[in-house]
This record gives sequence, C-alpha cells and structure tokens, in this order.
Amino acid sequence: MDRTAIITNAVFNRTNKTIAYIENNETDDMVKRKYLGRVIENLKVFNADANDGYVDVAYYQTVFEHTYQIVRGLHNGNLNDYVKNNIGKPLYIQAALFDTDSEATKTLMSGMVDLYPEVLIKKIRTISNPEAADIVVAKAAPRSPKTILNFATSTAVEREIVRRNKDPYVQKIVQIADESKSPLKAIFFIEELNKGSITL
Repeated sequence: MDRTAIITNAVFNRTNKTIAYIENNETDDMVKRKYLGRVIENLKVFNADANDGYVDVAYYQTVFEHTYQIVRGLHNGNLNDYVKNNIGKPLYIQAALFDTDSEATKTLMSGMVDLYPEVLIKKIRTISNPEAADIVVAKAAPRSPKTILNFATSTAVEREIVRRNKDPYVQKIVQIADESKSPLKAIFFIEELNKGSITL
C-alpha cells in the first residue's frame, strides 16, 4: 500500500501539478512543448517498466519530483541551487530539459563526473555545453588518463574537445600524445611528469 501511494502521488499528482504549472506560467509554445515532452517521456519510461513488472519506486518518485522542480527553477531563474543539492542519475537523465541554463548544466556535469568519471567521459561528445564538457574532461583526466590520451590521439570529435582544454593535467596528457615516441608507455608516468619530477 505504501508503494502504491508513493507511485500514485508521483505519476498522477506530481505530473498533474507539473502540467498545471507549465500551462499557468509559460507563454512560449516551444518552451511548453519542450517541458511537456519531458513529462510524456517520463510517463513512457515508467509505463515500459510497469509493463515489465518492475518499478523502482524511489527512483520514479525522484524523477517526477525533479521534473516539477526543474520547470519551476527554470521559470524562476534559480535552478542552479536545486541542481547543486540533487546531483545523481535521476537528475542527469533530465539534463536536456535544462540545457539552456549554462550554470545549472555545468553544476550537474561537475557533480556527475565526481561520482561517475569513467562513465561520463565516454559520453563527452553528447554534452552540448562546451564549458560543461571542459569540466568533465579536466575532472576525469586524473582518474582516466589513458582514456584522455586515446581521445587526444584519435581522429574523432573527442580529439578537439580534449585538445582545447586548458587544464594543466590535460595539457600534459596532450603533450605525451604529441611528443612521446611511446605514448601508451609514457602515460603510466603521468603523475611524475605532471609534478615535473621527470621529463619526457
């Protein structure tokens, strides 16, 4: 009964409240379409899980609450504070909803890369905000230097994302990519190279 009450509140009550907020506060049709599209997507994903017989109650409670709070935060211009206090996967999956808010997007990506550096760095090309992408690269580099090296030596989109980064640690990896005869061997000494205790 507790699970049912929580899901009912999330799927019906929170959704209706979110829709009412959008209809009563937004006048731009494109903005309305974007917000309502996210609500519909939440319901579709929930419905698919329900049909499969498994629903993570806490997760969906959080997802529907996030949608409501994101819409409110965007309208009131204070979304960054909410994002800062709610970093996690349920918020990350809704990142596209607030991609127009540069500060909130940077805050989310900065927090997510602290939690999941290996996962987020592999999705770097999907991060549309350049400053947020730069934060992800800089924070992920010490924990995944080989991945950064692979990007720096590739011909893919990630190459330019890594090479434009101004972080000294990232630049040291780029130097290894460009100047070392054996980059894959040299990368194991990135800490010593970065500290200046040895040279290439």
